[in-house]
Amino acid sequence: MPDETEVALVLLAAGRASRFGGGKLKASLGGKPLWKWATDAVNLAGFSRKVIVLRSGEVDIRPDADWIVVINARADEGLASSIRAGMSAIGPCTRVVVALSDMPFVSARHLKALKRKEGVVFTRHDDDRPGCPAGFPAAAFPELLNLEGDRGAAAIVSREASLLAPPDQVETRDIDTQDDLAQNQ
Repeated sequence: MPDETEVALVLLAAGRASRFGGGKLKASLGGKPLWKWATDAVNLAGFSRKVIVLRSGEVDIRPDADWIVVINARADEGLASSIRAGMSAIGPCTRVVVALSDMPFVSARHLKALKRKEGVVFTRHDDDRPGCPAGFPAAAFPELLNLEGDRGAAAIVSREASLLAPPDQVETRDIDTQDDLAQNQ
């Protein structure tokens, strides 16, 4: 089991939100902004370092003071640029968990489980595909730092990766459109 005192979390929040019509992270879900759901779960999970990657123009999103805020000036290059930006800010650690800010139902319990696992571990989504959030050992950091394009860390699936189902499959829901938000109110 990794040393839990040295596990970082990178929260990706630099997407364009084009399917949503923009402004997704600030949209209200259950009375609080979408991004706040994700940061609250991360805070409860107890990571040693927490990094949120934002796009230029989202500087008014401010998590608690113990978060490292990274502005990804290259966000239009795709998801990989945000992973690289977050990884560049985590500092020395034994493991990192990468999560998405538009997945408001991910629990602290699931994040803790990803934090405690060894090796590359993806969340098992309801269609059995690997996805976020996902955990990576230090040995995978160079690959994360070299990702390109709009594909996320799924490119690392070729490694010996395991899948971890969350306690409830509702945790794998993400909010991509206004309809997604309305259906989850």
